[in-house]
Amino acid sequence: MISFSLAAARIGAISVILEPTFAITHFKEILSLTNPKVVIASDGIFHRNMIIPIAKRIYEYRKSLKKDFKLIAVSRIKDYSKAPIILDREDCEFHSYEIDKSTFVWPEQLDSNFPLYKILRFDERHKTFKVFTYTHGSHMVGIYATMKLVFDPKEEDIYWCTANIDCIVGQAYGIFGPLLVKLTSLIYEGNGYNVSRKLGRLIQEYNV
Repeated sequence: MISFSLAAARIGAISVILEPTFAITHFKEILSLTNPKVVIASDGIFHRNMIIPIAKRIYEYRKSLKKDFKLIAVSRIKDYSKAPIILDREDCEFHSYEIDKSTFVWPEQLDSNFPLYKILRFDERHKTFKVFTYTHGSHMVGIYATMKLVFDPKEEDIYWCTANIDCIVGQAYGIFGPLLVKLTSLIYEGNGYNVSRKLGRLIQEYNV
């Protein structure tokens, strides 16, 4: 998802990253709020000792809700019996080895107030979503300033932001912040329980 978020920023597309199980639960409301042109989803995820077929469910939701968006399914689980990928003609399946590294795409020139990404948060009290929009200009300046002045990174440092990638901290200081100050960063995929158990070992192993 990080590579897709950065790709969206480069071409001037507004991105929304969501935790898969959360997105599936509230998919109808999320669609009405974001009205996406493209939805990118993995074929499935491991959750509580089971595999949830994310791409298949989104395909079914699109059909039942009669929504018009393209689906890009990312092959991750690679077990069709448990996480089948069902696509229409306008959709596509994404494999990392299909990337043409020789192709260069110029970054889109945008106004500083143009939206970069959106964060969706569910208000448990009012049972509604709140949408927070962050821009290319002032938001990136703020991230750069705090990364540079608060974290004070050195060129040889290894940086790790353990926040979920779908929240503002994960987006700002897990994706864009390290790049703005030329930091080498560690990305770890897993649930919070696994991270807490492996935290010390990962920090030591990768010299964070």
